[in-house]
Amino acid sequence: PQLADRLTGLGSGLAVESLLGFIVGVWIMQAELSEGPYFLLLAAVMFAGVVAALLMAGRDSRALRWLAYAGFILELGFVYLTLFDTMLDTAGFFFAAGISLAVLAWFISRIEKRLSEHGDAIGAGEGA
Repeated sequence: PQLADRLTGLGSGLAVESLLGFIVGVWIMQAELSEGPYFLLLAAVMFAGVVAALLMAGRDSRALRWLAYAGFILELGFVYLTLFDTMLDTAGFFFAAGISLAVLAWFISRIEKRLSEHGDAIGAGEGA
């Protein structure tokens, strides 16, 4: 992400704008293909893209993290509205979605903590 920011000269907003374009593009395709066989594939691509954006640039951009979380939640809602219609399915879906989001948030916080500790160690080594 830093290399892309340096090469393009567009600043830190590049990752946020790219993620926004990705989310909108996938939603347009999903709206067109919601009845077709590719709907679940597009949902998986959406979730993978959001997670990849968080892993690649989430540490450096609070706006990207908020956009990624919002995209994740809205995608869950869209998948729910498209696929499920009974109360039992609803409960199971939201339980699984809540657990997966909690695990994702925990995993990202652990990665951010490790990266910040690694960055502190590098900074301390340069001053010695």
